[in-house]
Amino acid sequence: MNHDRKLKKLTLDEIADGYILSENLSKNERAKVIKEFREEGKKALSNLSNEKRVLSSILQLRFEIEDYLKKNEYNKETSFCYFLKEYIIRLQLKNKDFAEQMGMEPSELSHILNGHRKPNDKILIRLELHSNKNINAMQWYKILERDKEYELSTNNRLREEERPYVKQYFSFSFG
Repeated sequence: MNHDRKLKKLTLDEIADGYILSENLSKNERAKVIKEFREEGKKALSNLSNEKRVLSSILQLRFEIEDYLKKNEYNKETSFCYFLKEYIIRLQLKNKDFAEQMGMEPSELSHILNGHRKPNDKILIRLELHSNKNINAMQWYKILERDKEYELSTNNRLREEERPYVKQYFSFSFG
């Protein structure tokens, strides 16, 4: 059983290397075996019910979120909007149906998906509940926080607009 736990932590390539490719194979032979291994994985996935496929996809999204949050860098392409859109796509829902399931107006969802409005705490909790806690509210919040950090660090226009309101500056600086 301990052996099975180790298997779950390995990537497909690592499993192929360690368990299938025990001999020294050429690069082409190795690529062929890995391709066959992946095809078998796809076949196994295709035998799952639609519900299990959706759950698998949502869990994969959760792991993508966790990986993104572990990195200390902002990526514009993986904003809150991106992850929420991915969540809806992986659920195989239309935006209107998802908004209804979340107890919100489709226009409110549209504003959030297009970055015109930030979701409030209630929406983050609803997302957690909707996913049956597979993606928790803190993970959604941390993505939003990462977006805000980037926005604050790069918004030079706002700095210039706010400069006239500061009447006195410190006369020293460490930076």
